[in-house]
Amino acid sequence: MRQQDLLGSLLIILVLVPSGVGAVNPKSEQHDRIAQGQALFKSDCAACHGVTAKGDGPLAHELKIPPPNLTALSHRNGGEFPADYVYRVIDGRDLPRAHGSSDMPVWGDVYKPAPPSYGERRVHDRLTTLVQYLKSLQVE
Repeated sequence: MRQQDLLGSLLIILVLVPSGVGAVNPKSEQHDRIAQGQALFKSDCAACHGVTAKGDGPLAHELKIPPPNLTALSHRNGGEFPADYVYRVIDGRDLPRAHGSSDMPVWGDVYKPAPPSYGERRVHDRLTTLVQYLKSLQVE
């Protein structure tokens, strides 16, 4: 009886694996990641940068330094998206003057490297997700 159970399990595995059940779809995963990045952007960045990331958020006119058009980052960088730089800006290491001091960026501890309320991995994931979303917005 045990051999029959084992053979039955193997048969199920052989049938399901080629059909893609349980397989990760990279395009779907990337689409989900971009959607998550969009949600982060709307909640944390859109007030200044605008929903379309073009620097036209409802608070943009209140800033001494206007927020940049984030859809043109690749264009301003010779056609290549500056992912590492964008990551460092968000986490406060290359903070633009408009974002305040690196001790207290406008979004608080959400994107600082390893704040007490977040694990380092969670901060990295949020940053990477937001950077991927911004990369997806680039126009030539």
